[in-house]
Amino acid sequence: DIDISKLQQMLKENPLADGSIPDILIDNESPSVTLTGSWEKNTDRSSYAVSSYRINQGNAKAAVQFNTNIPTGREYTVYTYLPKIKDGASFVGMEIKTGKKIHRKKIDLKNFQVSGQTSGEWVFAGTYKFEKGTENSISITNEGADGIVIADAVLLVPSNVQR
Repeated sequence: DIDISKLQQMLKENPLADGSIPDILIDNESPSVTLTGSWEKNTDRSSYAVSSYRINQGNAKAAVQFNTNIPTGREYTVYTYLPKIKDGASFVGMEIKTGKKIHRKKIDLKNFQVSGQTSGEWVFAGTYKFEKGTENSISITNEGADGIVIADAVLLVPSNVQR
């Protein structure tokens, strides 16, 4: 005898069903994403990771903010998915908000290489201690960009978790 509603609730709360902490993936099309400034949506099916990505080609300040609700305060390793494009910026500016702290980072893309049969790669952006709740976000900005800036997706992987 299995209580189906209890099982469904358990799977909703813990999709891995083994007590481990799930990764957090946020795509640029997620309702929790906030756009500031001018971001064109690219849906060229030959060059994106999840379903689309955002392109900024301007000089006016712009950001794509990936907002998230962290279920338990802990360290997460942050990655961003970047397609390799012609005339892309030589770096990606990021702001990682972990509760009340803001960490600014520039990811150097001068030697960015894509391997395999994909059009992009997950790029390491650091490991940060996130607070429990909704005061957490990862933003991709065009601040100081010297080319086209791409915002596709971010991934938070719980640190120190055996896979």
